[in-house]
Amino acid sequence: MNLFKDQTQYTITQIQINPNILQNGKFEQLGILWDYYWNRYFQVKFYIAQTKNKKIKYSTNDEFILRVDSLEHFTQILNNLEQIKYLFWFEISKPNLNQLGRWAVNWKGKVLQDIGGWYSNGLKQGFWKEPIQNYWTLSQAYQVGEYQDGQRIGTWKYEYEDKEIGGGKYDDKYLKNGRWIELSDNFSNNSYITYSGEYKNNKKIDKWDINYRFSSVYPFEQIGGGSYNIQGIKDGKWIDLIDNFYRQKQVTFNGEYQNYQKVGRWDTYFRIEGLFQSEFQLMQIKLLFIFKFSGGGSYENGGIKNGIWIELSDNFYKILKWKKNKVMSYQIQIKRLIRINVLNQLFFNLIFSGGGYYDVKGIKQGYWIELSDDFRYINKEEKQIDGISFLGSLINLNKCDFYNELGFKIGSWVEINECFSNLGQVLYQGEYFFGKKTGKWNIYWKNNINLEKLGGGLYDDNGLKKRIWMELANDFNQSLIQGEYKCGQTVGVWDTYFRFSKRFEEMQISIVYSFIFRSCGFQDQERIENGIWIELDEDFKMNQNCQNEQQQQFQINHSLGTIQRREKDWKMERIKERKMEY
Repeated sequence: MNLFKDQTQYTITQIQINPNILQNGKFEQLGILWDYYWNRYFQVKFYIAQTKNKKIKYSTNDEFILRVDSLEHFTQILNNLEQIKYLFWFEISKPNLNQLGRWAVNWKGKVLQDIGGWYSNGLKQGFWKEPIQNYWTLSQAYQVGEYQDGQRIGTWKYEYEDKEIGGGKYDDKYLKNGRWIELSDNFSNNSYITYSGEYKNNKKIDKWDINYRFSSVYPFEQIGGGSYNIQGIKDGKWIDLIDNFYRQKQVTFNGEYQNYQKVGRWDTYFRIEGLFQSEFQLMQIKLLFIFKFSGGGSYENGGIKNGIWIELSDNFYKILKWKKNKVMSYQIQIKRLIRINVLNQLFFNLIFSGGGYYDVKGIKQGYWIELSDDFRYINKEEKQIDGISFLGSLINLNKCDFYNELGFKIGSWVEINECFSNLGQVLYQGEYFFGKKTGKWNIYWKNNINLEKLGGGLYDDNGLKKRIWMELANDFNQSLIQGEYKCGQTVGVWDTYFRFSKRFEEMQISIVYSFIFRSCGFQDQERIENGIWIELDEDFKMNQNCQNEQQQQFQINHSLGTIQRREKDWKMERIKERKMEY
């Protein structure tokens, strides 16, 4: 059952962790998902825990299980949420004495052809073709080369869209040497970034370039880089990219390193991109890139920020659809890492949008107006005492929400989902008791006309879901899932629904929705999917802003036809309408 659209986490450095830590409860991780409508990433928490049966469980914030692994095979935590859900290695054949075994990859229920390789005594041997570490739907690149007793040796290549796009050589000591072209950690078709330079005994040396291109039909251009000293440490002038650099978030940091520590003045730039007709009457279209100054500040000795700074917010990105730049920055006074004075948050043309005060210990105090985590046009006001939210309200929702003196949520609350926007205003309404949800919670969707109840369900006294729930699927996109919870665990049959809209004539704004039964499946007591399942595509959505009704009808018929064909493949009945029950 799909909970997320195509998604990725921007830095897929897998974390080594002692499994014994998981015996004490959940281990919280932060992943980043791709939002197809807004073309940007957003952050989502997920959790890793050990079950009573000595297995490792990956689950979402609302306790929906993404994956269960055996403890004996658990050596590291997966951070890429799409990999957690859809990518599995499995053995095609187990080795007998003095024989080779073979591993292959299952991706979204299908075995990837010619991916994987052979192993002996638990070590990889010979030719292998492996998915890159940050493998997901928009980043289906591979590393191809040879293993010797579990170590890479000789020439290794990066392949993307059936073309070689990088690589280099390992010497007979299994170390990188010579010239390499490597992919960025978050490489994808919207973040086409490579790093090129020299290795010496597995250390980067001398000049390294950061290269970017808009897509595979455009040439690479250098947009950053700098030099490494003989110890493989950044030194001198550098142009760094922001974490999770992509088309709508083209931000660079320009400054100087001394022994890998930032010193002196560092400036922040963001890039505006637009389509123009080329010069000299050539009948081509080129992209014109312009970097504009956006912020920055100074570092003192030791790499500590000091003085006046203008910084980008964590979720900075640019909205190309509206030809506007989502520029969120704030000016702060920093001395020895202590924030003091007034913090101002500015939006678009540096219009004051919020802020508040830090004391001399860098702790928030008094009345604050803050941007929400997924800020677009929503402000959050709250009073802070010793850094704890005490009283808050969400503007435009006309609902007061409360914290007690210990910082726990209490009483009636209205909350927004992580993808809240003008076109996806999903709200959650219910009661908190000392930080835990309790009783009945409702899920609403606000369109331009009214506030519509979509679903919801009950929480027990421990804040765990129980009985029948109707919930969002695929970041909503007019699709819902319905099924049963026991002690916070999904059990039994779960059904999936979607709906489409139709615009009436005579300039009427009224919208009629028809929910259609979409799929079903069964989950066992461990909440692992079993039996036959029909699932929504990760990027499933019904576009309610079609240019005309004919186009919309085509999209609807195409979606229904796809579902019908899939049901036919499973020898199931054709899709049929079913009344929603809640």
